Amino acid sequence: MSSRGFTAGPTVGMPPGITVFLDGIRQNEADAQEVNFDLLPLDAVDHVELLSGTASLLGPNSLGGAISLVTVRGDGPPHGEVQTSAGSFGAYRAQGEAGGRTNDGWDYYASGETGVDRGRRAATGDREYNVFTNFGRDGDARGVRFQILSSRSRAETAGSLPEALFHLTPSANFTPGDFEDLEAQQASVSGYAPIAHGQATFTVYGRRSTAERFNVNQAPDPNVRGFTTNLSFGGTADERWTASVGPGTLAIRIGVDGAVSRVRVRLYDEAQMAVGLASGNVSDVSAASDSSDLTTDVESPSPNVAGYALADYRVGRATLSGGMRGDYVRTPFHNMLNPANDAVSTYTHLSPRVGASVDLGGGLLGYASAGGSFRAPAILELSCADPSAACPLPFALGDDPPLAPVVARTYEIGVRWIRSSALLSASVYRTDVRDEIFFVASEHALLS
Repeated sequence: MSSRGFTAGPTVGMPPGITVFLDGIRQNEADAQEVNFDLLPLDAVDHVELLSGTASLLGPNSLGGAISLVTVRGDGPPHGEVQTSAGSFGAYRAQGEAGGRTNDGWDYYASGETGVDRGRRAATGDREYNVFTNFGRDGDARGVRFQILSSRSRAETAGSLPEALFHLTPSANFTPGDFEDLEAQQASVSGYAPIAHGQATFTVYGRRSTAERFNVNQAPDPNVRGFTTNLSFGGTADERWTASVGPGTLAIRIGVDGAVSRVRVRLYDEAQMAVGLASGNVSDVSAASDSSDLTTDVESPSPNVAGYALADYRVGRATLSGGMRGDYVRTPFHNMLNPANDAVSTYTHLSPRVGASVDLGGGLLGYASAGGSFRAPAILELSCADPSAACPLPFALGDDPPLAPVVARTYEIGVRWIRSSALLSASVYRTDVRDEIFFVASEHALLS
């Protein structure tokens, strides 16, 4: 997915600049800030909210905006549904859901989905499943909600083809045997209640994701197998209250959020006997030999904490807003093979935001804003940053020179028209980005 030049997706190496939330829980992986949409329960999503532009108060990585996935809540008497579908290239899918609400106000919802696709290219395909449960109680003043997610996705993939081979056999697979095996589990508790003269909310979560990736190379280059584990525990808490100040109303929100993430990356070179060329028969690809060389073993226990404050002052049809977020991110690099190469990168940053809006009547709103945001370099970016020994893919990590954080500043003016269920908006904006990080091809990378 892309928004204003920034992306969110599963490809490691693309510059991430959009945060994806599932009911308020960040889904960007800690190792490279990628988002594995295959692991998200998209069938359980009720609606999607897009915040375009610099999302200053939503934390690191929200340079071009944020996407919030809001899941289904159970309602009404007990009910359920099962769907199945099938298509070409051996594709089939089954999905089921059930939900409802009890007499004492507790709602519940559960969904499950599984699918298989053989793939159009030779020796490709995918299999996936996810199970999601959501139950809680939402009252006028207080509520609590529990969620559990478990998902897995395995894809046998194909890279780009030489042009001559593409014209001959477009469905060929030049190096069959590549695959990506992903898995995730997540559990969370959230709630809200009145405290003092305001409303307090909280979310506590735990999340674990694993990835095994295998990349087949042409002989005599070794194949590469990688194992990545991301383990995160975190939470948010804030309080909101309103008060009459002078001729208007002041709304204030103050909060904190933080997480502790542990990333483990292990990379192996695996010798090969031979690679079948574009035959589409996986058996033509020799199995990895018993001799595998562990080339990289990196661990990064990374804490981050932030505080934020936001104020809106409304007078008549005009609203003035301002806010600030302060982040602290610490990214250690522990080389398990050579502890002498350990290193630590630390980042602190303040992200401000100011804005004004005017209700012009008839559902028309005019607004202007300016804000900043940042993201700290991910562990895979930090360990591939040496210009004298760059890596075209993160297959050889090391203690490289530190990188500066990516900083974006956005200035915007626009109008928004809302009538019934229709929304139209138009805006003009400028985003200045400093110290963006890209994985690019280089002579050093090709020679290393």
